[in-house]
Formats: sequence, structure tokens, C-alpha cells
Amino acid sequence: MMLDLFGGKRKAILALPEFQNIVSVSKDFKAIVRGMSDEFCIVNVTPKIHLSETYIELEFSAVIENSYLRHYLNKYYDMLYGSRPFAFRYNYATHSSMSEEELQQLQKRAHLAENSIKETYLDTIRQIIFQNDSSHALYEHYKDFGYTDVEDLIYYGFGIPDTYSPSDDEHIPFTRSFSFRTGLSDNDSNGRFKNEYSRKEEMTYYAEILMSQL
Repeated sequence: MMLDLFGGKRKAILALPEFQNIVSVSKDFKAIVRGMSDEFCIVNVTPKIHLSETYIELEFSAVIENSYLRHYLNKYYDMLYGSRPFAFRYNYATHSSMSEEELQQLQKRAHLAENSIKETYLDTIRQIIFQNDSSHALYEHYKDFGYTDVEDLIYYGFGIPDTYSPSDDEHIPFTRSFSFRTGLSDNDSNGRFKNEYSRKEEMTYYAEILMSQL
């Protein structure tokens, strides 16, 4: 543990604008995740310490209980990655006599249809996730910063399509990670690169203080 007899290092970390930003964003994102669930939901925050002190990664994880959300995540998965009913599929009997231009037009119409259904489901899922006034206000506040981008929440948070498993189970695993600037430096006061032990010790202390604020 880092030696901080008089608490000077702790006070300096707490005063960092970057640290205060991490606390603010993290608390708000925890509220967003809790708001996705129809039942009480515990949001775990896990710091991931890397060798660089410039950034810290935080992983937010929870189990969301929401049957309505599960239904539309299943539909979103099926429409875009499962059965894909609007996708163009070449059929020799039907398409072999068509010109290349005609085939391209069919492919274009199929692509537009998929995009249209995608936007429809994204909008529906957005309304489910940000279902109350406080959640919607956070969505509006953070949408330009990427924290509440619905497509990102679906892809990274719920794992569609890579790790998502369509199911009738209303308990939905959610995991989303973000990297934040810490306000710390990899260099000491003399401009020399800190050794690995010093950096790890300082980052561990930083993470402990951060977790105490969340």
C-alpha cells in the first residue's frame, strides 16, 4: 500500500478534475444500468489497472431483469444476425436470369430494409432502456460522449452478436467497460519515467480511493 501518512496524496487525487469526472460519470452510468432493470439491480464496478497511469479502465457489470427488454434484444438479434428475414439471398432459379444491375437493385433494397428495421428496433430498445425521466435526462446529457449510445450498449454491453444468447430468461447479463483519463502522469516531478513498481502502487491507491467514492 502506498505510504500517505498525512493524506496529502489522497487530497491531491480527490482534487484532480479528471478524478472528479470519473466519479460523476461512473455514478451516472450506474444509475443508467440500474434503470434498465425492472427489479432491484446491483451494479458492480471493477477497476482494471494497466502499466500506464494516464488511463484507468472501469468495468460495469450487472444482471438486468427486464422481460420486455429481453424480447426486443432477441428480435434485434434475430432480424440482424439470426434468421435475417430482410437480407438478400441469391436464388439461382429466381435470380440467374437477372442482369447485374437488377441484382444490385435487389441487394440495395434488402440493405435499406435491414437498416430500416434496425433503426426501428434501436429506437424501441432506447425507449425501454431510458424508460423514466431521470434515465432519459442522462441519455440526453451523455449521448454526444458515447456513454449512452444505444447501438454501443447493445454491442458491447449485451454482447450482440458475439456473446449474446437469445433466451426467454428475463435475467440479462450486462458488461460495459470505459477508459478514463486519470490526471496522473507516468513521469515523476523531475520528468523521469516512473518505474513499474511505483506506477502500479500509485494506480492501486488511485483505484482504492476511486472505489471509495462510488
